[in-house]
Amino acid sequence: MTSTQLNLIPTEHLLKENEIFGYGKELLEATGFSSFNVVYDSKINGFNKSNFNASVIGKQNILTLIITNDNYIFGAYHSNIPSLSSFQVAIDSKAFIFALSNGLKIFKNIDSGSFFNGNQPIYEVSCAFKINDPTKQSIICAYAHRYYQGLNNSTVFAGNDTFITSQLIALELH
Repeated sequence: MTSTQLNLIPTEHLLKENEIFGYGKELLEATGFSSFNVVYDSKINGFNKSNFNASVIGKQNILTLIITNDNYIFGAYHSNIPSLSSFQVAIDSKAFIFALSNGLKIFKNIDSGSFFNGNQPIYEVSCAFKINDPTKQSIICAYAHRYYQGLNNSTVFAGNDTFITSQLIALELH
């Protein structure tokens, strides 16, 4: 068993069940990497901001996966997630967001904004989405189409602009 397989034992079934591996090769090609380790899984590490931040802050090449209660899957790629003060945004010219509904769709940010350190959501991508724990609604930014190339309809991510997140996963790419 490879190190990637060992790290994926708790999450591998879910990823296969939701066909992430059907798009995994394409997602990895979009980033230029070929393998990954799971560094955060909300079902294992707890669905809260401090555990998520402890798992991703200071790391490079992070791909996040958001899975909704309606089984939509989308996420973002960050070439780095620096430590930020509250309400700061990381500038990342390599960052992008993606949706896996009806095939892989990748959207590049026009102004290079990426990870945002707000004080409420567990995870926020600048001008794209805010992910809260399952007791609160998560939100797709109503103006996301203004900031991401090729994004015409924000419902491509979760079927609606508000949704319940069932799981948040972060992968460190190699």
